[in-house]
Amino acid sequence: MRRLLFILIFFPLSTIGQTISLDIEKIGDSLRTVGIDTFIVYKNYFPGSHNFITVDRNATEDEMRKAFCEKADAVYVLYKQRGQTFIQKRNECYILKTVHFDTCEAFTFFLAHFDKIVNEKILTNSHVDKKGDTLQTFIDHSDMTDMYFSHGTTKKTITVDWFNLHPTNDIMDDAKGKKNMNYNHNIKTKTKELILLIADKTRHLTFTKE
Repeated sequence: MRRLLFILIFFPLSTIGQTISLDIEKIGDSLRTVGIDTFIVYKNYFPGSHNFITVDRNATEDEMRKAFCEKADAVYVLYKQRGQTFIQKRNECYILKTVHFDTCEAFTFFLAHFDKIVNEKILTNSHVDKKGDTLQTFIDHSDMTDMYFSHGTTKKTITVDWFNLHPTNDIMDDAKGKKNMNYNHNIKTKTKELILLIADKTRHLTFTKE
C-alpha cells in the first residue's frame, strides 16, 4: 500500500496553476456588464486558516491541485434574470453548474429589505468600562462574510465580522467577558438575517461541474 502524507497548504493556489478570480466586486461588475443588475455575491471565510489535504508523497502538481480544489473556499453568486433566481458556486478552480429556482427565500428577503440592508450598520463589539468609557474590542481570527450586492443602480460592498454579533468580548468564555453593548442591535439587523438565509440555502444545494 502506498504511504500517504498529510500536507498543510501555506501557499496560494496560483503557485500550482491558473486560478479563477474570487474578487467579489469583479464578479458582480461582470454581471452588470451583461445587463444583470440585481445580484448578491457572497463569501464566508476564516482569515488565517489553512486547509489540510491528503496526497501521495509522489503526487504530481495536477494531483495536488485537484486535492486542494476539493477544499478551496467558495464564492456564491445569486442573481435574478428573466423572472428566475440563479445560484452559482465557484472557487479558485471551478465555476460549477448554475442552479435555478422559480423562487428563493433568501433572494425574496433581499429584495423586500434592500433599502434597510443598504443603510444599516453592524456595530463594533463594545463595552463600557468602570470609568464609563466605551471601549471597542477586535480579534484577529473570526468568521467573516463579504457581500457585494446590487439592485438597479444601487450597489454596495460590506464585510461582516461575526465577532461583532457575539454577546461578549470574550469569544472563548462568555462568563469572563464584558457584555457587548451592540449585541442586541446587531443580531436584529436584516443583514444578519440575509446572510443566514443564504448560508442555509447554499448548504443544502448540490452543485455539479459543467
